[in-house]
Amino acid sequence: ICWCLLLLLVTCLQSKRAHSYSGIKSTRLFGSTPTSSFDFTSRQGWNDFYSQKQDEIFEWHSSIPLDCILTRVSGDKTCLVLGCGNSNLPELLSESSNIETVTCLDYSKKCIDQLQQRYKDWAGLEFVCGDATKLDELFGNEKTFDSIIDKGLLDALVCADANIEDFLAGVMERLAPGGRYLLMSYKLSASLTRTLQEVDSKHIEWNIDIAEYSNNRVSFSIARRKD
Repeated sequence: ICWCLLLLLVTCLQSKRAHSYSGIKSTRLFGSTPTSSFDFTSRQGWNDFYSQKQDEIFEWHSSIPLDCILTRVSGDKTCLVLGCGNSNLPELLSESSNIETVTCLDYSKKCIDQLQQRYKDWAGLEFVCGDATKLDELFGNEKTFDSIIDKGLLDALVCADANIEDFLAGVMERLAPGGRYLLMSYKLSASLTRTLQEVDSKHIEWNIDIAEYSNNRVSFSIARRKD
């Protein structure tokens, strides 16, 4: 996973393949050989990353079409995007899925500042700079979401040696009854799959590596809160 994420980071900064969307150049993520390491725990590192090309959008796990996400959250009222980056996804969630409030959370203040500027005239989009492993501190114990989207954050947390069980428990606590956690990640190891299925198993049911949306490199999985 860590090697693949480094591959994505370097390719984001080097790739010349791009397409346009909303007037901003959107860089696709294609193969390249990483030449340096990256500290996934460093806020300054992420700030530097998003500072280098402010006019480009980095779409993590771009092999999963955004439409796949939109179809799974249609009808939801509230949505939290974890590790949102500067993706177009918040715009599409607000515009195409008619979600009333899309909350975008990222560890990088530079990234959040860019999003706030880009969407300064948009209603229904909220931007929070904070640590996704501490959702209770950011949102309190009562706030929940109909859907929570994770498009590459779990991969980064694995590379950062974060406590995955605590992170997942925090995510599941933020799901409203019937709410869903949409996870896009590199192919899950057997041990990580077990971890996903064991956290709050009494209240959460998983559909892992959904064939309709997954591919040979990236898994699309969904957890649903039963109560």
